[in-house]
Amino acid sequence: MKIDMILATRLAQEGRLNEAMAVLCGARTAAPPSNFAGDALQDQSVRSPSTMDMLPSSTSKGAWRSAPFDGAHSTGARQQQLPETLRRLLDRFGQFNVADGLGADAGSVPLVPDGARFEEHTYANGAGSRHYKLFVPSGYVGQEVPLLVMLHGCKQSPDDFATGTRMNELAEEQVFLVAYPAQTPSANISKCWNWFNEGHQQHDQGEPSLIAGITREIMSDFKIDPSRVSIAGLSAGGAAAAITGASYPDLFDSVGVHSGLACGAAADMPSAFAAMR
Repeated sequence: MKIDMILATRLAQEGRLNEAMAVLCGARTAAPPSNFAGDALQDQSVRSPSTMDMLPSSTSKGAWRSAPFDGAHSTGARQQQLPETLRRLLDRFGQFNVADGLGADAGSVPLVPDGARFEEHTYANGAGSRHYKLFVPSGYVGQEVPLLVMLHGCKQSPDDFATGTRMNELAEEQVFLVAYPAQTPSANISKCWNWFNEGHQQHDQGEPSLIAGITREIMSDFKIDPSRVSIAGLSAGGAAAAITGASYPDLFDSVGVHSGLACGAAADMPSAFAAMR
């Protein structure tokens, strides 16, 4: 049986896993994959939603595995295990799930070590308000510590991002605080940070002002080393981290960007899609 692995790979990258599995089983997909490989942003018609149940690894560092696949979506297919070919293909994407996240299923709740706290707060200014979660390690007893601000990707929550990145575990081990600002569906239907909108690309405007405000609020409530305040993000969160870090160089000493775009890469939705392609 001839299998189009290039087509299957592109479908899997777009989150169209049912179609990818059908291709790997020898079927033809009804629609070709698009050229878009980035965030869904606000236009949900960009790619068809697809859901796959995932099972955690039996080891602490292993990738999540797919649950048994019901082949009802493939014509004439019987219930079967996920093809080994696609299993290897998904492993290539490491611990990224189809919801633009690292590792964790939506709705996951990160573990909190004894003595540590994972608090929920709200910050508001003239640009609006955002909830955020703050991890305070058990080793924090009022001494000066670093602060890391983590911006999640599309369709994620602070809990998803904390679980997938295991950043709280590292903070507990090395004693620093971690803040997870949360994007709201009312601001973006996919919970993407609006990095592609000019209203969210400037100092003291939009989402950068909210993220900076959250950072300053934490610095006023806890003893934070002002020379060790960092911001990092994934995908849309990575692009937002780049913008916020560049807009507030006096506040953030370093910026980490995973799979995000550079500052000024887009000014509206069409230029965002062009930049991501």
